[in-house]
Amino acid sequence: MHYNAKCTMPHTLTLAIAATLLYWLLGAVPESLILDRSIPWYTEPWRLWAAHLTHSDLGHLTRDVAGLLLVGWLYEPLIVDGMGRRYWILLGGGAVLIDLAVLTFVPELDRYCGLSGLINLLIGAGTLAAFAKPGNLVLVCFGLLVLVKVIYEQFSGDALLTNADWPAVPEAHLAGLIAGAVIQAARAGMLLSRRPRCHLGASGGSD
Repeated sequence: MHYNAKCTMPHTLTLAIAATLLYWLLGAVPESLILDRSIPWYTEPWRLWAAHLTHSDLGHLTRDVAGLLLVGWLYEPLIVDGMGRRYWILLGGGAVLIDLAVLTFVPELDRYCGLSGLINLLIGAGTLAAFAKPGNLVLVCFGLLVLVKVIYEQFSGDALLTNADWPAVPEAHLAGLIAGAVIQAARAGMLLSRRPRCHLGASGGSD
């Protein structure tokens, strides 16, 4: 793994602090912030993002924040740009995609909260970014191990490394991985399309 000495994870740390403060101020499962199927998302759109920062109990928060900090430490330097704009666009867009996936493909789920979807979002984006750069084999392998875990969860119906008052939602983990990889791939495609191309002049060429 190659890291610039100045690289830290300020944006991931900000997200972790926000989730912790929200739990400290409002407690578990604040009804006005969780994703609730009975409330159309377009009437209270803030739930699409706030739900990911709320938690069902202290253990849920602790595990999510620990996982977020680990993943941020591993992948944030590969995802973030100078001001962190790409990082927050990834989180903002990914959060909505995860919500829509959960509401669409888990019809029996009435309410949703937690950071696990965003954690997997960062892993999906970070693994793809690591794969595109040499010297990041450990990060790629970590991402592939998480992918195996998530696939196992889909077939078993149980979420690994999760124990909270609310039942886990393995589909959110899969949606996060896919959304992160798709957004990162789209970003990489846009960057490639902006690169200047070399054109051979009239006097150049080969036979």
